[in-house]
Amino acid sequence: MTTRPSAPSESSAKQALAAFFAEKMEPLARCREHRAKVVTAMECAGLGNPREIKSCRNGRRCRSGLCPVCVRILRRHLLRFLVARRLHRLRWHFVTIFVAGWTMKPGDASSFGDLRDHHPIENFTTQLKRLGGEGLILVGSIETDYQVVANQPVGKPFHLHCLISGRSEDQILSAARTCFDLDQRVVLPVKRLLVGPTIDDFLSAASYAFKQPFWKKSRPSPQATARRQWPKPAELAELIGNMGVHGWGGRLILVGVRNDNGKFRVTTNLSATNRMGLSAD
Repeated sequence: MTTRPSAPSESSAKQALAAFFAEKMEPLARCREHRAKVVTAMECAGLGNPREIKSCRNGRRCRSGLCPVCVRILRRHLLRFLVARRLHRLRWHFVTIFVAGWTMKPGDASSFGDLRDHHPIENFTTQLKRLGGEGLILVGSIETDYQVVANQPVGKPFHLHCLISGRSEDQILSAARTCFDLDQRVVLPVKRLLVGPTIDDFLSAASYAFKQPFWKKSRPSPQATARRQWPKPAELAELIGNMGVHGWGGRLILVGVRNDNGKFRVTTNLSATNRMGLSAD
């Protein structure tokens, strides 16, 4: 298999993954605390079925996309799979896409609707498949966060984070412009970054492509760097309503990879992926 010059050995990659889990993955205890807060918010707002999440435990997981513990489990499964199949050795772009009309207003707790199955997302993945033949792998998700500027809520923009291998930066940009009504209020509505060469670079990008579902970002001014926080109870209830009830993989967008209830497998031609993933833009 053709690899990057800096591709680590299998044992080194496993060691890096273990270190990442220990040092950078959200702790289980914190996820349990957050799960309890999600249940309380759901109970107070009359949202979904909080009893299902409240009863989540070893041997009887709720597998809800609203459960921080189950999302953590799925995130770990995904990262283990990517490293076990040596997909970190490919050439990847990290892509963030902001779409016009996908921002929920403050105070609006209604459902955004389809998550990964939103029609423009399906069009985007289909267009990427058409652009370059075999070899495409995409791992990403749709997400939102509760945004506050100068202590004033400004909205909850749904957006995409994707890791893409097997397509050039120009092809990715072309597909995004074709399939989405991009949000021109954002300086870069399609942000593309080439993932760095180290295993740590890859793990950071892959974990960011599928994160925990509930975040608040606060800025003192529009241009300032955001500080990531856990949302307040009313903000959390809004985010739960916006996300809607969905399974633990309901936000996960996959091409060339399949998720069978937490067990991942490759469905694309890896030899083609290696040729295309390592090709120059």
